[in-house]
Amino acid sequence: MRNGTIAAGLLVTLSAGFMVGRITSSSETAHDRGDGGSADRTAALKTRVAERPPVERPSTPGARLRQEIRAQPADRIPQLVFRALETGDPILRRQLMSDLYSRMDHTNYREMMNQILEVSNATAREYPEEYLLMSMRAGQIAGQTVMEDWKKNGITTEAASKSFTGWAQVDPEAARRWLEANPDFDGSTRSKLFNALLTGAMINDPASATRLYGSLQGEDRERALATFTNQIVQVAGKESGVQWLHDLKASGGDDPYVRRAATSLFDRILWSGANRRNAASLARDLESLITTFPDDADWTTRGMGQIRDRKVTGGIELLDELARGPVFKGKEFSQRQWNSAVDFALQRDHAAVDRWLQENPDSPIHAQVQEMAEKKKAQAAAAKAPPAPN
Repeated sequence: MRNGTIAAGLLVTLSAGFMVGRITSSSETAHDRGDGGSADRTAALKTRVAERPPVERPSTPGARLRQEIRAQPADRIPQLVFRALETGDPILRRQLMSDLYSRMDHTNYREMMNQILEVSNATAREYPEEYLLMSMRAGQIAGQTVMEDWKKNGITTEAASKSFTGWAQVDPEAARRWLEANPDFDGSTRSKLFNALLTGAMINDPASATRLYGSLQGEDRERALATFTNQIVQVAGKESGVQWLHDLKASGGDDPYVRRAATSLFDRILWSGANRRNAASLARDLESLITTFPDDADWTTRGMGQIRDRKVTGGIELLDELARGPVFKGKEFSQRQWNSAVDFALQRDHAAVDRWLQENPDSPIHAQVQEMAEKKKAQAAAAKAPPAPN
């Protein structure tokens, strides 16, 4: 009982002490908030602000110019073109010009383009890439107005085509209507503009560009073929190009144009990227193309011609890759293909062929290559042998 009373008393004492502490603390806080609390908080805030790192200012001329390009009003932007172009660092110059392109609008694009020409004339420096990109940007901004300007002076120039590409990127149908409304352009100019039209349309909407190209007829279609096959691979990828060819063949049958289209697409794919030096990559693309379009034009030999020029055994490596793959496996290569790959290599560097044979004993074409190599050695030995006595 006594212990319970002591415990209860201790609990009351602790509770009272806690309450007194709260009241005292509250009173002190209230007092502090009276006369000095606000000043203390202000001082603390100033201390925190003072502790913040200072705002960094651009420390290099290039950084300061970039900031200026972003801050100046549109009518002052043309004056900055010269300063950007005189930058010696090509990477920084490209960054500055990119900032300037983004500040082009209907009010200043003409003056900005003129500035590049004036700088070039004054300094004898040439800025073809910058001028062409600025021409393209002008087409994006003021398509028909820009093209009407070019029509009066310079419609045949590359810069005019770039402007048309820019316009076609933004509004391909409007660009096409304008071209159709100008039938007096000569064949060369019309061809350039059709190519620019397809290039621009392909940038944002490959499917729309494909339909646009499909609607062309006659000479217009032929003139734009190489550009279309190049752009569909460049923008949409080679798989899209192969699918386009597949659809074209399904609808066009034996039309000679289909053959020309296949040749154009094959050349674009076979002569690009890793295919110039890598037999495995070239083999996979050949298999994809030949599945869609039979090898009756000997696409394999054409592909072999490029890779063997970079590596003497490249043609042999290509045949080896194809022989291991699903399309050619178990099939016979033509004598023309064997000669193009193996005879070429034996004539250029017989030792390289011997090394290939040693390094690839499990190749499905090992026996044929070895047979041709031994035959070539026997022929060479016979040619060196002294003539038999009479």
